[in-house]
Amino acid sequence: FMDEQRTKVIRFASGSDRLPSRDAWPSTTRMLVKAPEDGLPGDTDKRLVTSQTCVFNLTLPKYSSYEVLVEQLIESLQHETLDGEG
Repeated sequence: FMDEQRTKVIRFASGSDRLPSRDAWPSTTRMLVKAPEDGLPGDTDKRLVTSQTCVFNLTLPKYSSYEVLVEQLIESLQHETLDGEG
């Protein structure tokens, strides 16, 4: 990813264009990337990445390949809503 895409990922996951300074961010805070817990049936390659900005989480379905992951992440970033929630 280029810098602009990295910024979009940070915004998608956190609701902000940049991370807070080290002084304002607890050292224990980390982005959590997790699998969906819902177990919905169907083709996971068609599901988009989602986020929970208040807790800095990304939910990634188990895609069949890295290329599908990148494609779906970019698609998710394009559908970001105004409040930063994916």
